[in-house]
Amino acid sequence: MTRRLDAPRLVVATHNRGKLEEIRAMLAGYPLEVVSAAELGLAEPAETEETFVGNARIKAHAAARASGLPALADDSGIEVDALGGQPGVHTADWAEGPGGRDFVRAMTRTWEALEAAGATEPRTARFRSTLVLAWPNGHDEVFEGRVEGRCVWPMRGTNGHGYDPMFLPDGHEETFGEMDPALKNRIEALTTDRRYRFMFSGLTIDDNMAEVLGRLFRIPGNGKPITVIDLAAVPGEILDVVISVISRLAFDLAVWSDGRYPMLLVCEEAHRYAPADANGKFLPTRQALARIAKEGRKYGVSLALVTQRPSDIDPTILSQCSTAIAMRLSTERDQHVVRFNADDSALNILDLLPLLADREAIVLGQGVLMPMRIRFNDLQNDTVPDSKHRVFSTSWKNENGDFDSLSEIIAHWRAKGDTKG
Repeated sequence: MTRRLDAPRLVVATHNRGKLEEIRAMLAGYPLEVVSAAELGLAEPAETEETFVGNARIKAHAAARASGLPALADDSGIEVDALGGQPGVHTADWAEGPGGRDFVRAMTRTWEALEAAGATEPRTARFRSTLVLAWPNGHDEVFEGRVEGRCVWPMRGTNGHGYDPMFLPDGHEETFGEMDPALKNRIEALTTDRRYRFMFSGLTIDDNMAEVLGRLFRIPGNGKPITVIDLAAVPGEILDVVISVISRLAFDLAVWSDGRYPMLLVCEEAHRYAPADANGKFLPTRQALARIAKEGRKYGVSLALVTQRPSDIDPTILSQCSTAIAMRLSTERDQHVVRFNADDSALNILDLLPLLADREAIVLGQGVLMPMRIRFNDLQNDTVPDSKHRVFSTSWKNENGDFDSLSEIIAHWRAKGDTKG
């Protein structure tokens, strides 16, 4: 279990003034007195490890033992792909010279090495950083992160320190040297926040696309071939993005697997995110679903639209559905949509649409030899979905609970919201 830091003072194991000020700024909102190893007159230990974690541990434990206080140390560096990951843990060594450390010299040396190697653009690189928080009793906690980007030249900006002026993080137009320090810290905070990992996975986490697709689309199925994606807690502002991404993933997986994983994408309440109005709302989702409806059969991915209001669904998508299962429809608009997309031979049977009983439906299209009226089997009581109608006349006769039960409901509500959100 991660140990809580509750000491009033924290030693930052560094003699680098710029790094100290950056860490002080990030910890400004916490009740901590931050002092550096240099301010306490502590010696710099030799960094003899070949990993960032190893060197950070050396510095943190040396400062904690010497000061008797918790100590925070970092070891970070830039890894340039075209240079085989150099300078890496030796980033500071590349800055050493007759007059001490000079990172302008280090950046110039790095760019010249790239030129000599004939590296092509983009000259990809990443910043790796490791923090080790050590206590005087020998316990420590390790935190690691990375930011993907590329090297640029000439150097840009005077903020930050080290290689910041020549490192351009992915998704941004400013180098770390040009960024406002508050923005840079905010980006770093977001990339380590578990709620935003789906956005920053390319920046902080190893490629786990296969794991994500396998979990999302049940590959392998292991006897459970159905995935239910509950979007109830997804804010309406991003619902379009979520559904369009899922739809595009399904189609692209089918294309690039050459139909190896046949799939049916079922869209419940499809009128919400594939609406008939053309005002631009949910446009990415409508385009992604239309692509599956039009081209999916070539690659083994198909679309099922489930709705109580077929007249509110995009007619372009609806017209691509080859089979329709219509349960009772009472409005003339909805009945017209079904008739419009049906063969003339089915028009007579469709007159029964407003008269169908519970669990009855009319099936027409390529899925059946001829239009037919069907009745779904009754379900066993233990398999009936929990969405059945409540009997209000019975419920109103009973007491509606007490204050404690209401408190339990609210606690459960909040817990589910935290889990799903």
